[in-house]
Amino acid sequence: MMIKEVASILGETEQFIRTGLQKGIFPFGTAEKIDGKFTYSIDKVAFNEFLTMKGGK
Repeated sequence: MMIKEVASILGETEQFIRTGLQKGIFPFGTAEKIDGKFTYSIDKVAFNEFLTMKGGK
C-alpha cells in the first residue's frame, strides 16, 4: 500500500503516517533509513487488521 492511500483512509496527513511508521507507532508497516532517506513498507493485511481493531474507521 502507498502512504497516500493509508493517509486518505485514516483521514490523516501523509507526514503523520510517515512519522508514525518511523517511530514504530503503527503496527502495519515499517520505515527503514537507507543512505539518509526513509523507505516505507506497509502490509495490506496488517493494515486491514489495524482498521478492524480501530472499529473500521
